[in-house]
Amino acid sequence: MRDWHDRDAYCLRPAHLMGVPIDRPALVQFHDDLQVKLGTTLGKIKETTARGVLKPKLGYAKAPTMPCPHCGGEGMTVGSNPMPCDGCGGNKRVLQTVPPASIIGKPKKGGGEAKLLYMTEGVRLVEAEIDVEVWCCRACHAIGVGPKHRCPKPRKARKGSEAVRERDVAVPVPVADLYRATARQARWFWSLPFNPDAPAQILAYIEQRGYEAPVDKKTQRKTTNKKALENLKKQHADDPLFQLQLDWKAVVKIDSTYAVGTMALLDSDDRVHPEYAPIPSTLRDSARHPNLTNVVADKSGPQSLSAGFRRCVAARDGVPAGVSAEEYAAWESRWTTS
Repeated sequence: MRDWHDRDAYCLRPAHLMGVPIDRPALVQFHDDLQVKLGTTLGKIKETTARGVLKPKLGYAKAPTMPCPHCGGEGMTVGSNPMPCDGCGGNKRVLQTVPPASIIGKPKKGGGEAKLLYMTEGVRLVEAEIDVEVWCCRACHAIGVGPKHRCPKPRKARKGSEAVRERDVAVPVPVADLYRATARQARWFWSLPFNPDAPAQILAYIEQRGYEAPVDKKTQRKTTNKKALENLKKQHADDPLFQLQLDWKAVVKIDSTYAVGTMALLDSDDRVHPEYAPIPSTLRDSARHPNLTNVVADKSGPQSLSAGFRRCVAARDGVPAGVSAEEYAAWESRWTTS
């Protein structure tokens, strides 16, 4: 037990407090380079036959509009005479060009710039016909009414007619008799480009191409995990989407783990302080927040994706602000005598 105590006091704890110095500008450049790779991959995905989805699910009954950017929604005038606007033609409003934030989703903090640009540039406002369940009334034969629909009152008869002369006879008002029915209606949608992070869209592409969707052996459900994509790539070597999906997942994992994740853990001295803990069963140490052991274990060579992060780890003289000179001297004396 004493050995474990000394090891924690003079090895693991000092390693945590000293931290690992990171070159912040190099880390930012590493993140930017990964975003460029992601942008290139998204550009290639755009050239495939994979298609996105329409949002919202039931669309808009009316086309979403916004004030005309040319006239500011006020119309054009020359003196006191109104003039037609080249942008809206005098309607003062035009179709929206930018969807609400709920359609595309919130961008990731510190990452996802390439995907946000890809989604924003690829979204389009389109009109399509879909089958919609609507309320109908048997009494007045109205279609597409609300759940609190009231039938309109009958029109008054003309003067001189029999209905007017017979004032004692009241004209009955129909009582609403509602039922649900399916009607074909034109709706407006935001057409989004293919989302490589959406398993449902990947499965839809697989079914569209007539491929057999892979099934997870444990859950017995259709899956799009890494192993499934690798099998699909072997079975359909002429289809580039599956290799692009693997490239996308690899770069996103490196960016979120090493670039964005490390940036969030940097202190004021540009150091990260992993938490080290011994694993008695294997006699090894583990690290978390961040897990730098994965970087050391990567043996893919200097051209690998994570090799760019290793270049961001830069040795530096001095001790961090949280370590006093006396404490460091005590550690150093213990290291040199053991």
